[in-house]
Amino acid sequence: MLKRKLCVIWIWYLLYDNARFQRWLARHRRHEWELADVGCIFFRFERGDGTHYRYYMQMMKDDPDTKRGRDYLAGVEGLGVTCLGCFWHRAFFRWEDDGRPVEMFSDLASQALEAKCVRIAQLAAAVWCAVNAALLFFRAWLDFDAARGFDELYADLIAAGAPSIAEAWAPRIAMYAAFGLLWLGLTVWGVRGGAHAPEMARAQRRTARSRIDPPGKETTMNDVKKTWCGPVYTLDPEKMERQFNRLSAEGWQLEGTGWFSLRYRRGKPNEYRYRVQYLYESRDGQRDDYVRGLAELGVELVMDIGSFLILRRRNDGTPFELFSDLDSRITSEKRYLRTRGLLAAFWLVLAAGPLRRAAVWYGCILEYAADLTAESGIDLPRLWAEGILTDALLGLLWLIMGVGFLRQAYRSAKRLRRLRQARLIEE
Repeated sequence: MLKRKLCVIWIWYLLYDNARFQRWLARHRRHEWELADVGCIFFRFERGDGTHYRYYMQMMKDDPDTKRGRDYLAGVEGLGVTCLGCFWHRAFFRWEDDGRPVEMFSDLASQALEAKCVRIAQLAAAVWCAVNAALLFFRAWLDFDAARGFDELYADLIAAGAPSIAEAWAPRIAMYAAFGLLWLGLTVWGVRGGAHAPEMARAQRRTARSRIDPPGKETTMNDVKKTWCGPVYTLDPEKMERQFNRLSAEGWQLEGTGWFSLRYRRGKPNEYRYRVQYLYESRDGQRDDYVRGLAELGVELVMDIGSFLILRRRNDGTPFELFSDLDSRITSEKRYLRTRGLLAAFWLVLAAGPLRRAAVWYGCILEYAADLTAESGIDLPRLWAEGILTDALLGLLWLIMGVGFLRQAYRSAKRLRRLRQARLIEE
């Protein structure tokens, strides 16, 4: 006999924390139900056969549908751990309780990375919930204010026995307010769940470094430096290269990325030379083969940010070039320029629609609001405020993204022009 539990989508939000997942699962195991499968909507349970299992929910850095994600899941299953299913970046594992620890990692540094992923997921979901709560509360306030205005406008008819607009709209207003409170509660839950994650991650990183660093050379706060890193669409490869090489000359070597930040560790001055490359291959096999080929040449992949590969090589005094001729550099730059140009055009065209609608409705308010208010008493700006504000904000957001990609395309066009001039000089 099987048991199937229907879970709404936000059960995944509540189970971002592995500790919550373990407590939620323990309630079912007390009734002899064992988790057998994880799907998009359902958790499927089955009656236990006496075998004791352990479970773990892991936040994966790589998507389970990518090649690296599939390779990781295959490697885990080779150790006797069964993957019950995945949802987005979360994988659910089960294995027989033979005394092995619950943690899926052999080092504390990996545990710290997972704690960081959990915190980011919780806070991102909390922000999304907060935005939804604000929109619902704003909609409830607009309807309440409009209903009150209509009641004042038609007070004579209501006194004569006509139905009240406020009473007719009360269920809808209450529904908006109730859903807003629900989203607000989920926001508070997410913020509280992610509040302890930074301290836990820092403690795990300190413990991991104390085990890794040689005696007498433990990492201190003075050995780590962070710099601001904007969103991907604002990054420029040339500027990133200059920043990495300048800090490398000062003894700061790039180590990783954080929440809108880049992390450096103190090392030897000019130990590495850095290059930033836009990788246009979208398939994982091509990317992995390319990175392996670079590794054979002594080039190390530090990390990737979006479609950018951050590469470095030990500084031996020779130039660090990723391409052997100008034609290859021109081809790579043309691909980057084409991609950025298409993205800029897409977002700018997308922004034109909401901005145009907001301008048209605002023009109608300026032209007809005074006459309509004088004749019927309807406050047109208040009724249309939500739609105009939503269109304007959405259009501005897409416009900012389009301008960001347009700036990247402009800088890429300048680099492409310099490369073509250099090729003409060589010819």
